[in-house]
Amino acid sequence: MMGRTHVITGACTGCWYAAVLPVPDLVRLICVAVVAIAATFPDIDHHRGMVTRAIWPFTHILSWIVRGAPFYIPFVGWGGRLWRGVRHRGALHYPRTALWAGLVGCALAGVAAFVLALSVPSPYWSYWWAVGGAIGVGWLTHLVWDARTHSGIPVGSNRHFRLGNPDAWLRIFRTIRTGSPDEVRVRRFWFAMAWLSGIGMLVVTR
Repeated sequence: MMGRTHVITGACTGCWYAAVLPVPDLVRLICVAVVAIAATFPDIDHHRGMVTRAIWPFTHILSWIVRGAPFYIPFVGWGGRLWRGVRHRGALHYPRTALWAGLVGCALAGVAAFVLALSVPSPYWSYWWAVGGAIGVGWLTHLVWDARTHSGIPVGSNRHFRLGNPDAWLRIFRTIRTGSPDEVRVRRFWFAMAWLSGIGMLVVTR
């Protein structure tokens, strides 16, 4: 899936996630934003991913390191990688990576909340767990939708998992080719769903 699709589906999932949290409205809005942004994180392993192009040059450098620091020497025609690196749809797209992302997110959010609480006391810092969990939810959302594509996501060293059969007659169970008209229709549908989910979140949390 393309970055825009991941952001939209992430925002929709973020609304559902925030709606069930026992947190203040401001924290809910932050969680929605975090889920939407985190839904692009796994594509840091792609040189043209939305997250790679997000904050130049920092995310470019991070993506370059994640991909193994590839290099090429002109005129000599020789290149390679400084280390093995992570291939696109590789380790960052393992289902278990979403769990690790959530745990690391909670750890980082907890440390940040502790440091901020020392200088700027606020009751909002006690909801660090919600923001950290949002990173894992966003990461998992990315994997679910990449599993709807023809390539699928890896579930082992040599196997891929796909939600649907490319040849199925029923569209809802068909896989989607990245960048195809099918993905555009999916993105439009979930864009509308994101707005409805946002309204629903405001209603159910009153």
